[in-house]
Amino acid sequence: MQAMIRDNGDAAKFGIALRSMAKGGKFSGPNDNANADAKKAVEGVAVGAVIKALDTLTIAIRNTIDAGLKEVMKININDASVASEKSGSSVQNQ
Repeated sequence: MQAMIRDNGDAAKFGIALRSMAKGGKFSGPNDNANADAKKAVEGVAVGAVIKALDTLTIAIRNTIDAGLKEVMKININDASVASEKSGSSVQNQ
């Protein structure tokens, strides 16, 4: 998570996004028509923050998976096995 947080205010944006998601997508605010525009603006900002947070998490997950797959691809199948063929449950079943 520290890799995603930079000095340009991303931490605050993620905080807003997480708070918006934690409230089940419902935003608090006045119910009168005079403040309806303000409520829509707040909702728009929060939705944008949620989308950005999810996009960032998606990128982080993809990068982690790619790094793991690259590490797995380095494994040589011709190397000696760590476990012997007679270990495990197959011996117990014979």
